[in-house]
Amino acid sequence: MISCLKSAPLVALLLVVTACSDEPTAMPSPAVSSAIVDAPPYVCKFIPEQSLRMVSGSTQPLSEVSDGTPDDGDCDALNSSTELLDVAWSRVHGDWTEKDLQGLVDDRIETLKQYDGTAIPASMGDGMAAYAAGDEQPYQIIAKFTCGGAARLLIMRFRRFVDGRNPIGDMIEFMRIGQKRYAELHKCDLGAA
Repeated sequence: MISCLKSAPLVALLLVVTACSDEPTAMPSPAVSSAIVDAPPYVCKFIPEQSLRMVSGSTQPLSEVSDGTPDDGDCDALNSSTELLDVAWSRVHGDWTEKDLQGLVDDRIETLKQYDGTAIPASMGDGMAAYAAGDEQPYQIIAKFTCGGAARLLIMRFRRFVDGRNPIGDMIEFMRIGQKRYAELHKCDLGAA
């Protein structure tokens, strides 16, 4: 108690000096410290629009261009003429085997390792996230996971993240949401063998 009383004037002096300083106090930006939230509407069926806008800083209207089928497809989210996001999906079907999916994942992982990629959590399947410098959409994540006993594949590529974000962590969270959305859209159970 005595040591607290002796240091009280020093603490008061520090508070006064800090309060009177000409230096602006850096306040964290809400966009930088905000968590990704899984809420509709979704961009390309898999990515929550408001969270995508928050991490990318995009305020312009978005349009989507999709191609493919429920088995294999691709969707681009465009911000004016700029491709902000690309999402691709695939699953085992017809002549497309689990070995084919795994080969695609293995090749992509080898490429992302060259950019110091980060493995996704094992609970999300086999995959990796990385910043692939030089690519038009350098923030990339791939995951091969099981849904309804079949191998599934999601690939997400992002053009930008605002300063102060953790792009790898954000991409992993978007992939987690994307897998959940995949299960909802395709009526399959994640991880079910």
